[in-house]
Amino acid sequence: MNKKTLELNFFISIFVSFHWPILNLLNVNFIEFFKNGILSILQTELIILSLSFFVLLIFKLLCMKFPKERESFYLFIFFSLCMFFFFFKQIYSTLGNFISAYLNMDTGAYILFLTLYFIFVYFIFNLKNIKKLASFTVIFSYFLIIQPIFSLTLKYINFDSSEKSSDQPFNFHDLKFKNRPNIYIIIPDGYVGPRNLKKLTGLSLDNFFQQMNNYNFKVVDNPKSNYLGSASSVASFFHMEYFRDEFSDKYNPPPSDYFPAVLNKTNLPIFLKYLKNNSYNFFMTSNWYVACQKNNFNCVEESYSRFRFTQASNLIFKNTPLDLLFPNLFYLKVDNLSFVEKNFNEILSYEQPIFFFIHLMQPHDPHYFDKDCNVLDIKKIQAKDRLQNYKEAVQCVNKNLLRFASKLKTSDSNSIAIIFSDHGSGYIANRRNTPYSQSKLALDERTETIMLVKSPQECHHLLKPQMGPINLSRFIISCLSNTNIEYLDERILVPGQNYDETNSLIESFILKE
Repeated sequence: MNKKTLELNFFISIFVSFHWPILNLLNVNFIEFFKNGILSILQTELIILSLSFFVLLIFKLLCMKFPKERESFYLFIFFSLCMFFFFFKQIYSTLGNFISAYLNMDTGAYILFLTLYFIFVYFIFNLKNIKKLASFTVIFSYFLIIQPIFSLTLKYINFDSSEKSSDQPFNFHDLKFKNRPNIYIIIPDGYVGPRNLKKLTGLSLDNFFQQMNNYNFKVVDNPKSNYLGSASSVASFFHMEYFRDEFSDKYNPPPSDYFPAVLNKTNLPIFLKYLKNNSYNFFMTSNWYVACQKNNFNCVEESYSRFRFTQASNLIFKNTPLDLLFPNLFYLKVDNLSFVEKNFNEILSYEQPIFFFIHLMQPHDPHYFDKDCNVLDIKKIQAKDRLQNYKEAVQCVNKNLLRFASKLKTSDSNSIAIIFSDHGSGYIANRRNTPYSQSKLALDERTETIMLVKSPQECHHLLKPQMGPINLSRFIISCLSNTNIEYLDERILVPGQNYDETNSLIESFILKE
């Protein structure tokens, strides 16, 4: 093998070693990332590209400055450095606790990482067969990349064929709205209903509900989510039907039918079709779970907000020394309601009616705020009990919702505004490691939600107890068009047997027993 070919193989090997984590993450979570939209990994790829090109530049400079026979040494050092970087959390969790018993956690991370790496460098530097080791490294790096690429290709072929078979069985027809008020949908993620919230944390929502009532929000009694997770629950609101049921599998419905990917489809979901046909402008905000991609929505974002990792970046770099050395870097964007409230007048300047969708990643973990919405540092968060953090997250959310409701009353009093949670919490199921299909208590906690509706008085009779997201979207269209769109039976669909393999659901009846 000539020197140029050898050097090219070394370059590819280093480049591959940096990209293995993201390919492996995609391979393991292929369906989930397509539900979120493939652009959700764009930030991660840009960071990894920057890191790999920076390292390759150093590698090239070293090869130019020092003797060529050291190229194999440089390759192995950089390759091992990459592996140390991406798998550091596992190494640290094994050995770092011993060091941290005597030293500060950050200092312990520095010392452990540097000590291990320099011992490793010294050992490699003294090896005689470094060229053979470098050749093995190249082969190993290619092996690392081939497996996830092959697996991803097969998954994409299945995904692509399922995409073509997607349809919309709901009988869509054009409805002209009698009125076209602005519409606000706010989804506080993981906000459990009042019964289970009081049981878990001792917090009563009576005062909050009363205050919201003063802002013309009607509380729907005992609402229930139809699915257990955001991807299906929120998507069903936009589809206005059970788009996923007992006959569904891993590729049907396709990932693009789930939330948030469903918001980016060229073929809009039924709910958005109704609004578009009545000349609504669509607006939304982003958070760590949902990225506004401007396919169908105008994106309302903070222009000067600090850098934040996306979900994919967070998953990958959590395993690196960055999490121990710079924990604040991993604060995810969860509050996208305060910014909207502060810029309300600008939002209302549009002539056409607006539909504003706000998916609020609170009180879902991670919990960054105390009850007064002050940002907590990582150590304070870790020092508190999980349920205490959840309780204070709910209190913070309530403050923000009350402030937003007050702004609506003064600035957009004729609007329709809906606040509903996509699902409840999951503390009982996690604590007992109990499947939702087998535990009445766990399923009740997971499916009990909140639902507050600000709508014209003449539509109140259309509200029903125990409504889920599907019938809620039917309520909105019925109210706007002055037509009675038939409500579906309220069902709760939970993971069936071998869910990880089949992605199949079954209907649960245990809450009706």
